[in-house]
Amino acid sequence: MAGLNKALVALVAGMGVIILLGFGALIAGLILKATEPESALVNDRESNDAITQRFTSAKSKIAKIALPEDHRIENIGFSGSHIILHTNRKDGPGGVFIVDGETGTILKRFEIGTGP
Repeated sequence: MAGLNKALVALVAGMGVIILLGFGALIAGLILKATEPESALVNDRESNDAITQRFTSAKSKIAKIALPEDHRIENIGFSGSHIILHTNRKDGPGGVFIVDGETGTILKRFEIGTGP
């Protein structure tokens, strides 16, 4: 019985050492990341340039969508690169506009109305 207790104590102490080593490695990694944010493994020049170009090009392109004056946007949806605008009017039924997300041009216009 005494041998079993010694084995359990040694096992728990070993697991405690493993946990402490894990926390030490975690803290060392956080300190290393804080002092040197761009590591050699992630510093891929081409991918960084592509990401920078994507964000700078997104900022520089502003497209205007020209809806008719009496239409008010009620709901917006997205499908791929298209924007779907559900509109409503004060004096009648609304419509659905499918807009190109990059240029802002209206690709399709559907009027919502009552049947014949």
